[in-house]
Amino acid sequence: MLRRANRSVPLLWIIFLGLFIALTGAGIYGVRQFLENPYRGIPELPVAQYVDDSLSLRGNTYTLTGRVENELGWSDKAGRLFSFASDIDGRPFHLAILLPGVLSDTNVQKGQNFELKVIVVGQGLLQAIQIQKV
Repeated sequence: MLRRANRSVPLLWIIFLGLFIALTGAGIYGVRQFLENPYRGIPELPVAQYVDDSLSLRGNTYTLTGRVENELGWSDKAGRLFSFASDIDGRPFHLAILLPGVLSDTNVQKGQNFELKVIVVGQGLLQAIQIQKV
């Protein structure tokens, strides 16, 4: 009499396959999140140095995360000037950032958090190049 071969897949193999699929998916997700970040590779604004001497940072590009405090002004040519609050090393800082007309499609309201790519222009004013809601 012939015996039937036991052809079932061992439970340990199924567990390893499930772990492999989960880890591969998590790795792909992490790499995509890293590559889709438009601000990667751009240094964060050294706020303490900026407050001390903003002219020394002219022409440099930085990232900044902050909360909108108030709209300080508006001009057809220049754009909108906002006050942003940002906590750096546990200390609160308030910075004025100009959002030019090309960024007028972004709805900016008091209390919202944003991540900005800024450039130090002119007399040390921060001008936004890109803005995204956090």
